[in-house]
Amino acid sequence: MSYVEAKYRELLEEIESTRLRIAEFTAELQGIEEALSRLENLPDDAILYERAGHIYIRRTKEETLISLKARRDMLSSLIEELKKKENRAKTELKQLIESVKAGETGA
Repeated sequence: MSYVEAKYRELLEEIESTRLRIAEFTAELQGIEEALSRLENLPDDAILYERAGHIYIRRTKEETLISLKARRDMLSSLIEELKKKENRAKTELKQLIESVKAGETGA
């Protein structure tokens, strides 16, 4: 396998794995957004429980909101970084294809 073929496959795999991670994080983000929406409608003294492995831990609404908002912000940042990574890989792939085409044309 030539360098160009190896690089082509590597970039395709990178793009695909990045897309999968974006999809996973986006699904989780949607779940968090739904949870936040439901929490906003609960009274401030609502009793909430968070799953921690095989047990549930009692939490306040405020603690839960803070935790979910922090996770939402982190996921949003990760998704943006992954989108940038995907775009860089796409650009590199496009350049690789163009250089191969230019080489074939010049041959």
